[in-house]
Order: sequence, then structure tokens, then C-alpha cells
Amino acid sequence: MEWIKVKIGDRKYFHLETGSTPSTSEKSYWGGDIVWVTPKDLGKSKQKEIRKSERMITKEGLAKSSTSLIPQGAIIISTRAPIGYVAIAGVELCFNQGCKAIVSKNTLLLSDYLYYATLSVVSEMKKLGKGATFAEISKAKLESIELLIPFKDGKPDLAEQKRIAKKLDCLFMMTEQGEGKTKRGISLAGDLFGSYLNNLFDVKNQEEFQEIKLGSLCAIAGGSGFPHSHQGRKTEKYPFYKVGDMNTEGNEVYMIKHNHSISDEDVKNLKVRIYPAGTIIFPKIGGAIATNKKRILSVPSAVDNNVMALAPNKDVCPEYLYSYFLNFNLSDWANKAALPSIRKSDVEKTLVPIPMKDKNPNYSLQKQLAENIKTFQEKTLSVSHLSKKSLETLGRFRQSVLSDAFFHST
Repeated sequence: MEWIKVKIGDRKYFHLETGSTPSTSEKSYWGGDIVWVTPKDLGKSKQKEIRKSERMITKEGLAKSSTSLIPQGAIIISTRAPIGYVAIAGVELCFNQGCKAIVSKNTLLLSDYLYYATLSVVSEMKKLGKGATFAEISKAKLESIELLIPFKDGKPDLAEQKRIAKKLDCLFMMTEQGEGKTKRGISLAGDLFGSYLNNLFDVKNQEEFQEIKLGSLCAIAGGSGFPHSHQGRKTEKYPFYKVGDMNTEGNEVYMIKHNHSISDEDVKNLKVRIYPAGTIIFPKIGGAIATNKKRILSVPSAVDNNVMALAPNKDVCPEYLYSYFLNFNLSDWANKAALPSIRKSDVEKTLVPIPMKDKNPNYSLQKQLAENIKTFQEKTLSVSHLSKKSLETLGRFRQSVLSDAFFHST
């Protein structure tokens, strides 16, 4: 037996098929019984075989587009957005322009083996990808990639392919089972923290708690317009935060790092409101609401008009209020418009459980509860962190298995 590198573009062994999208404005092309795969379908499936797609096309849609049916057993690859999802066609199907398919011309080439051989060269595919908006590997570049095939007596060795594929099936199944258990552990850690918060803030379980409207606990307002001419300065007196600044590393809880700042003169000229340290901020418009991010200002700061701010009263602990909103979904406040937004009036009437003493908010108890929540959260995050490290290890193990199977065979 010998190992031979065969190019995907070698017409003796393979045919590389491209896909397309039938006209989306023609309703008769859609809703049929023909599977039409996209990179999104491959990403959601994450299975060795793919048999279903989110959208299906009709025979007319197939006939009136340049996509073609590929046979069961062909290897489908996402070649853009992103590059590198791989699956075996579990049924006869077609696909869009974000995918390509390796169709074998030789009955001695095993689909299960070709699946793993293709997975082993995904990193090479990604290196060859080009594009300004998103990387894409062209047909010519994909055809230049070589797959390692075992040969015997001048022909593909089917028995060896079966042996290797069977061994890899077993090893991949083990890693998938490990990943499944690890992901359940991460989910359980999140669920445990959520249950802890729900129980803690349930007024039925806490005699000293009273539900008070948020508008009575905080000054609530949106941010200010921020002219482009004033952006980019970092050394002025007040940080000026935009929604994107919540994603900056180091700003996971407290807003510490900033990309923009303004002076006292700017505050006066722009009529900007400065919010005190301890103010809680979150996105109030657009898709950013769904990110569910909440942050605490570490110093007096301004925020732009895509942000809403909750400045707690003196008898309300900012960390307590922040802790309460950890388990709150901002989308519950958003309207259902095409561009969702959060109205101040809906925020103001939200009831928040507050520990009371002598008919006033008990600040010291709020602070203690916030510390307890932080400690509990750190423990659950530690479990999640370790679990994510385990997932990374399993991913590296899978890659090493492929490396041993294909690159050490030459």
C-alpha cells in the first residue's frame, strides 16, 4: 500500500460542483421537497451527514437556477461565511453559492473516508480564502488542495479507507460525547446561577423585601448626541461611552476603558448630561438590545443617544441593582418594531425587589447581598471557564487525531 496526494481538481477522481440560489422573488421556486443547503444549515447541523435544510426548493426552482442535484455521498463544503463546514450529503440535494461539493467519480473512494480527509485540510482552505467583506475560497483554489488517499495495486484501497474511517468514527464519537457533557455542565452552571438569583429576589421568600418601581429608585434617561468632530479624544475630563465600548476587554462589569472623552467646555456646548459613578447603562435601540449587556460607570461619564442610563438614588446600591438585572432580559422592555427600542416609561414602571429597613431601602443589606451574588457568580463562572477549557482541549484532540491519521501517513 502507498499514500498518494490527489488534487480535488483531479478529473480522474473528482468533480467539483458549485451551487446557486433560485430567484427569491419567485414564490413557485420555494417550499418544495428538494433539500437546498447553505453554510448556515451546515453550521446548525454539525453532523457528519446532512439530510435537511431550513429552506427547500421546488423542481421548477431547480430547473430555473444554475444549482444542480448532487448524489448521496458527495462531500459538501462551506466555502464562504464561513469557510470550513464539512458534511456528507445524506440524500440527493443541492446547495447555494456559499458551498461547493466534491463528487467522487470512483466507486473505490469511500464517502466516510473522504469526509475525514476533507476535514484534515480545512485549515489549508481557510489560508487560501480571500475577500474584503468575508473570506471565500475560489473553485480554482479549492481544486488545488490535495487529499491523501491510500492506494494498492494502482487503485484506491477501499479496505484501508474503511479501516481508517471506522477508527475515526469511534474517536470522533468519543469527543462528541465529551463535548456534549461539557456543554451541559456549562449550561447547568448558568441555570444554577439564574435559579439562585430568582430565589434571592423572590419577595415571597424575603420578608424584608418590598417591590418598588424603578422610576422611584433611579434617575432614568437616555444619552446625548455625540458629534463625530468631538470623537476620538481620550485625555479629556469625562469619558464618553458608546454602545460598542461595552464590548471592550476590561469593561465586562465596570466601564473602565474609554475611546472618547470630553471637557467641561464640551459638556456646556453640547448640552451633555454627565452621569455619576455607579450609574448602570445598557443599549436602548436596535439589535444591540439583544446582546443583553449591562454595565456600571466607574467614574462620572457621558453616554451617547443609543444608551439608556439608570442613576441610582443615594439609598440604592449600584451593585445590588446591577445584580438584579443580571437575570433580566432587556428584550422584555423593547417594542416589536422593525428597529426595536426601549422606552423610558416602560423602564420606570418596572418593579424591583428592594430590602427595606424602617420603611427605607436598606443600603447595607443591599451591599451585602451584592457581594454574596458576586461570590456565587465567580464560582459558577469558574466552572464555566474550566468547562470551556475542556472544550478547547477536546477540539485540539480532534485535530491531532486528524493530523495523525493523514499527515503522519506520508
